[in-house]
Amino acid sequence: FTVDPAIVGGRVLLALAEEDREEVHRRLWAVAQALRLTEAECYLVTERLTVLALAGRPVALVAPDGSGGVRETRALASLRGLLNEQTGWALVAVDPLARWAGGGVEKDNEIATRYVQVIESLCDAPGHPTALTAHHSSKLARRADEADTRGVTALSDGFRWEATLRETDGGVAFMQKKS
Repeated sequence: FTVDPAIVGGRVLLALAEEDREEVHRRLWAVAQALRLTEAECYLVTERLTVLALAGRPVALVAPDGSGGVRETRALASLRGLLNEQTGWALVAVDPLARWAGGGVEKDNEIATRYVQVIESLCDAPGHPTALTAHHSSKLARRADEADTRGVTALSDGFRWEATLRETDGGVAFMQKKS
C-alpha cells in the first residue's frame, strides 16, 4: 500500500472525543507500521491529517435550548472555525456520535434530526468534504452478534448513507445498510 499524493490530495479532520493525544499517537503509529508507510508517505499523512484528541472535554454540537427546541453550541462554532481556517478538506469524521450529538440524541427524534443537519452542514467547509460520524450499536444487536444504529429512527433515517462493522471469526464484516 502506498499513498499517492496525486489521488489523495485532500485534508482530513479526525475529531475523536474518546481518545487522548497519547492514544491517538499509538494508533497512528500502529497504522503506519501495519501499512508499511515510507517516511515520505508518513510526511504526507502528517501534512494532510488534523486530529483533535478531545477525551474528557465537552464536545456536543447541539443542545436543548430550554424551551423544547435545539440550539447549536460553541463547540460547533469552534469546529466550523477550524475548518474555515484551511482549504481543501476531503473528509471530516467525528467519533462517537453519542458525545458529539449531546444529550437526548438517542431518545429524541428532533434532537437527532438537528444533529444530522449539523453534520451535513460540515460539508460546506472549504473543499466540500464528506462528513462521517461513527456510532455505537445497541446492546441487543451486539448480543445477537449483529450491528445496528443505536437510538431513534431519525439517526438511521436522517443520514444519507449508513454502514456497520462487526467482528467475525476471520476479521471484520463491513455491511452497507443504506445508500
